[in-house]
Amino acid sequence: MQRRTGDLGLFAALLVAALLPAWSARADDSADAGRETVIRSPEEERDLAERLKAQKAAEEAERLKVQAAAAAEREAVLQKIAAEMDAVRAILDQLAAEEQALRAQAARSQDPKEKADLEARLKELAERRARVAQMVARLQDMAARMGAAPAQPPPRVAPKIAVPATPPLGGASVADASNRFAFDLYGRLRGQGGNLFFSPYSLSSALAMTSAGARGETARQMAAVLHLPGGAAGVHAAYAALGADLNAPGKPYELAVTSALWGQKGYGFLPDFLALLKTHYGAPLAELDFAADTEAARRTINAHVEKATRDRIKDLIAEGQLAAETRLVLTNAIYFKGRWRWTFDKTLTSDEEFFLAPDRKVRVPMMRDGREFPYADLGDFQALALPYTGGRLAMVVLVPKKPDGLAALEKSLSAAKVAECLARMRAQEVQVALPRFTMTTAFLLRETLAAMGMGDAFDFAKADFSGMNGGKEPLWIGQVIHKAFVEVNEEGTEAAAATAVVAEGREAPAPPPVFRADRPFLFLIRDVRSGCILFLGRLADPRG
Repeated sequence: MQRRTGDLGLFAALLVAALLPAWSARADDSADAGRETVIRSPEEERDLAERLKAQKAAEEAERLKVQAAAAAEREAVLQKIAAEMDAVRAILDQLAAEEQALRAQAARSQDPKEKADLEARLKELAERRARVAQMVARLQDMAARMGAAPAQPPPRVAPKIAVPATPPLGGASVADASNRFAFDLYGRLRGQGGNLFFSPYSLSSALAMTSAGARGETARQMAAVLHLPGGAAGVHAAYAALGADLNAPGKPYELAVTSALWGQKGYGFLPDFLALLKTHYGAPLAELDFAADTEAARRTINAHVEKATRDRIKDLIAEGQLAAETRLVLTNAIYFKGRWRWTFDKTLTSDEEFFLAPDRKVRVPMMRDGREFPYADLGDFQALALPYTGGRLAMVVLVPKKPDGLAALEKSLSAAKVAECLARMRAQEVQVALPRFTMTTAFLLRETLAAMGMGDAFDFAKADFSGMNGGKEPLWIGQVIHKAFVEVNEEGTEAAAATAVVAEGREAPAPPPVFRADRPFLFLIRDVRSGCILFLGRLADPRG
């Protein structure tokens, strides 16, 4: 912009230099002529005044036009700087996620050689983050020199890397546990045909709440299936820390996690159990009369879940799933609505082919974009991260290269594989094609969870939930009910899920790579800071 202003000044100087001799010559001629007096009629004077006025107005209009053009050019440059800063910050966020994944992997590793290699990679990541932070600082300096800086907080400087021998018991540790549970459960559910979508965080939170009242072998089995770290008290405090972080105010997206406890009126649950759930899960006891009016109790619980999920999860508990013998229902609901950091241009969306199978295809609305995204080519499949506004949450999409490659990808899926995938992602220009889709799913998980190793919790004769009622009568889990909803479009993503646990008494090539999700694929929505996978799913058919 300074160069532009200088050019304008030079033009003005040349104009004056060219005109001065002519003015000077006319002045000399006038003097030689004896300074003749020009007499004009009133009409001529008015005409001259009008012409001078018009000339002055034209000059002012031209000045304003030049000024507006300069301002527009300055604004365009500032917008470009802001866009560059957004892209660089996305890289910074992705590097932070890679570092967190490597830290978790290093903490679990028992191999000294692998640990040394991971420490070297962590050191390299720290250096890369520092270089990217310098790029942000340079962009901020450029904006400041132009008189304005994008309203963005300064980037966090990467801390000195130190890999702990064991992971601390906190939000990150229960996030890792929830992720491991997520892929264990996915492995059990993937045999079901069609679309698949659930919230591992909602499920693990509800089951962790239930485990607070378990004792003996029942508690041991639940902890093993949920991969719960450390002692019971530390686990529930860690869930509280993660929940508080996810529910923190001031986010540029909507993310709400709510838990509730619905108990038989007058039953007399142990005060310590009630206090733990209220303190760590924000779930105070709400008394309902299942024995006298089961249907009214069911409607009350469903209304609460419907409100918590912005009307996206309706009738979580169907008729007949509660009984007069129901003693306790624990619910956990999660709702997310986020806008893409870079929205898809709706004018570029068009109906294109999606391969349901190698020999079956349908036409679906396909969204398109081309810019820098975190991306990795991992041989048999491609991985892409689509950040939401703010950079705290992101959708990760895994697409097999073969039209029939989803089954093999699902079979190899694990928390460690996804962590490795995230660690290998690099920001680069990618041509993206992603279908627009909506899906709703529902699960009854009693048999599935029992097969995963927590069978005692569902067995009338073996279940031990004496931590809830002091052992005055047998309690067991009658059913675990889960519903989930997701909508992905050009603006962003809306997703919701709810769980009820019912206890009864009884390297980048050129040109840019193409990431075309035109075949069944896996996707997940994760919290970049903690690494917690909030939603996990498979899109087999975008039509629902």
